[in-house]
Amino acid sequence: MRVKILPVLLVAVVLLAAAGCGASSQVAARSQDDRIDIAYTGWPEDAVIVGVTGALLEDLGYEVRVHRVGQREAIDGVASGRYDVFGDVWVPVHEELLDRADERRENPLDGKLGELDLLNSWVVGVTRSSLAVPSYVGINRVDEIEGSGVKRALVLAPDASALDPPPEEVLSRWGLEVEEYGSAAAMLEEVGRLYSRREPFVFLAWAPHWMNREYEITYLEDPGYALGSLTLPAEIRIITRRDMEEQQPLAHALIDTIVLTQSQVEDVQLAIREAGGPEEGARRWLAANQDLRSTWLRNAGTQAATS
Repeated sequence: MRVKILPVLLVAVVLLAAAGCGASSQVAARSQDDRIDIAYTGWPEDAVIVGVTGALLEDLGYEVRVHRVGQREAIDGVASGRYDVFGDVWVPVHEELLDRADERRENPLDGKLGELDLLNSWVVGVTRSSLAVPSYVGINRVDEIEGSGVKRALVLAPDASALDPPPEEVLSRWGLEVEEYGSAAAMLEEVGRLYSRREPFVFLAWAPHWMNREYEITYLEDPGYALGSLTLPAEIRIITRRDMEEQQPLAHALIDTIVLTQSQVEDVQLAIREAGGPEEGARRWLAANQDLRSTWLRNAGTQAATS
C-alpha cells in the first residue's frame, strides 16, 4: 500500500492528533506516529475491513502495512503490540483465543481489556452459519441429510475461516465424504461447479458473504445441536493494541467509526472479487459511496479532536 497525500480538510485534525502521540517502549521498534500494522487472515470478511480501513488510513497519510497471519497469531500479535489492529474477531467464537491473549480481563464483552481493546461490531447484526445445501436438494434440517442423496461435504480447514469446523465424526455418521479446503475461495469454486450441474452436496456456509447472493441455498437447522458451536450467531469485532487510542487517536477513531450493513459487506466482497484484491476492490467501492466515506472521515476527525 502507498502513502497518500492528506486531504486538506483534515490537515488540522491530523496535526492535532499527531501532537498528542507519545513514545511507547512496547512499540519503540517502529515509528508508531504514521505507520499502522494490520494483522490479516485472508478470510472474506477480513478482506473487507482490511481493504476499507487500509484505503481510508492511507488517505489520512498513514503508512499501512498488512501482515498475512493465522487467527491465533493475529490476536496474540495485537495483544503483544506486534500489530496495531485485527478486524475479524468473532465473539463469542474467539473467546478462548481472547482469554489466552489477555488473561487479566474480567469480562470479554466489556470492551476495555488488559492488553488490547475490543471495539464494537463493525457489521450490523450478527452472523449466520451452518451447513447448507443448494435449495434444489429440498431438505431443511441436518437430520434429513441421510436419505437425501447427499454424499459429499465441502468444509474448510480449521484456520481457513473464523468458524469452527463441523465435527467430522458427525459428518461420517451421516454417510458423508468430507472434503477439506484451505480457503473459502477454493471451496466455493467447487460449490459453483457442483451447483451448476445441480448435484447434491452439503457445504459450510455463513453470512455475511457473497455466496448468499450467488446461489439459492438453504441453511440447515440443527435442533439437536449436532454441529456444536458452528451455528452460534456472533458479532464481528475489531481489536486494537493497548494504548493505540492514546498514541494514534485519529487512526483509532477511524477504525472505531466504520460500520457496515451485511448487504454492504457483501457489496465490498463482490467489488474485491471483481478487482482481484482487497485494496483495489475497497477503493472502487469507496469511490461509489463517497457520502459514507466522507461521513466516516468527518466522524473520525471529530472523535479524535475531542478525545
